[in-house]
Amino acid sequence: MNFLLNRAVLDQTRFTSASPAGLACVAHAVAHEGEHELHLLDDGEVPVETVPVTITAAPAGGSGAATPAAAAPGAGPGTPSMSAGPAATMTGAVSGTPPAGIAPAATLEVNAREIGAARLRRGSSEPPAHHVVHRGAHLLVHTPAPQDGRRVRLVRKADGAVVFDSAALAGGDRFAVTLIRPGRYQVENQLTGQKLALTVEYPVVGKQPYRPPPPMQIECTAAGFHAPATTLKPAQGVIVVCSAPARLHIELVAPDDTPPAATDSRPEPPRATGTAHASLGEEARAVLHRVLRRFFGRRDH
Repeated sequence: MNFLLNRAVLDQTRFTSASPAGLACVAHAVAHEGEHELHLLDDGEVPVETVPVTITAAPAGGSGAATPAAAAPGAGPGTPSMSAGPAATMTGAVSGTPPAGIAPAATLEVNAREIGAARLRRGSSEPPAHHVVHRGAHLLVHTPAPQDGRRVRLVRKADGAVVFDSAALAGGDRFAVTLIRPGRYQVENQLTGQKLALTVEYPVVGKQPYRPPPPMQIECTAAGFHAPATTLKPAQGVIVVCSAPARLHIELVAPDDTPPAATDSRPEPPRATGTAHASLGEEARAVLHRVLRRFFGRRDH
C-alpha cells in the first residue's frame, strides 16, 4: 500500500492570518456593494497582483451570508476550507468586464498561486478575470503551498477605502488552521500582544481508523482569547472568530517528539507473519505507524 505524503504540510508549524497558506485559511464576509479591487501584496504596500471584483445586492429572501464551516477538501489531511456555497475561483471567472445578468457567486476563493499562474497564461494584453459576488458572500484567502502565501486587501474603487485586510482582521472575520504536529502551540494577536497556549496531543495508533474531532472554535476579543479547552487531538481544526482587530499568528513552540519505542506504551501494530495475506487493517496500521515514526519521531526542531 502506497501513500503520497505532502512533506510541506507535515512540516508546517507556523501560521499567520496576514498571508494564510498551507493548512491555514481566512474567511471574510463582504458587506459593501459596488466596484472593488482585490490586491495581493508581498512585503510592501504596492500590489503585485490586482483583480477586479463587483459586489452586487444580496439575493432576495436573505442577506446571503452564511457561517463558514471548516472542512477538509479532497483527500488532504484537514486543510481548512470555509466554503459557504458555489465558488467563483480565480481561474474560472469571467474575463474582462462581466456581462449583464451573470449570477453572483456566494464564495470567492483567493489563491495567490493560481492568480499568478492566470496572469502568465493570459499575457500582458488581456485584462484579468472579473469576479462577481453578492453582498454577504465569503472571501476565502488560502494558498495551498506555505511559501506562496500573500497578504490580501479588498479596496473600494469609489474612494480607495480598504474594506478588508488580511493583516488586520476585523469583527466577524475567521482564521482557520489545522494543527498536525504534536506539541505546544502559541496563539498570538500581534496587534495587542495577547496570547493563548494550545497543546496538540501525540497520536495513538489504534485498531480503528482515526477521525479528527470537529474544529474547536476560539473567540478573539478585545479582552483576549476565550477557548472551550486548551488541548486538541491530532489534526483537529481550530477556528478563531474575531470580534476585535487582530493579526493572528500560531506557532509550535515546544514540539512533542517522543519516540514511540522509547517512552511510549502504545502497542506496535500487528505485522504479517510469514504470509502474503495480512489483512488490510493490519497493513494500514503498520503503514500509519511507520509514518508517525518518520514524521513525528525525535528530530531537531
